Amino acid sequence: MPAKTGFTTEDRDRRSIYKETQFELKWGERAEAIARRENVRTATIHMRVHNYGSPYQRYKTPNQIQLRYGKTTWQIAVELGITPITVFERWRKHKDVYWNQENPQHNRGTGDVRKMSGQYPNFFAEREWLMPEHPNYCAYKKGMFYNEDK
Repeated sequence: MPAKTGFTTEDRDRRSIYKETQFELKWGERAEAIARRENVRTATIHMRVHNYGSPYQRYKTPNQIQLRYGKTTWQIAVELGITPITVFERWRKHKDVYWNQENPQHNRGTGDVRKMSGQYPNFFAEREWLMPEHPNYCAYKKGMFYNEDK
């Protein structure tokens, strides 16, 4: 039984029925192709267009950590060898995910993040808020969306 989320056979390519859709004329590729690549339903892609104006934008805005550091919480957790929950807690308490006590009495929050990813599949998202196909993706990666107070 296929997963309830993700691309399913119900979202099959309908090229035999329609030559070109309005979606394909506007965005250059079919919603089914984007859905298959993202492993989501076709309705999700259409809702992205409805909510955000682009099928290549996953969230309304990035969170504060993504704005400040230009990386997802998952990427920072793998880089530091800590859990994403610890990254959030460091941000909440110190406003710096790279904060570290000089002499910690307990080394809490460390662990192999990749082992935990199976336990919490929805929490550990590696995906950024913009897809590389989005027109503003290069500006986001160059830091034009970041806060001034790094």
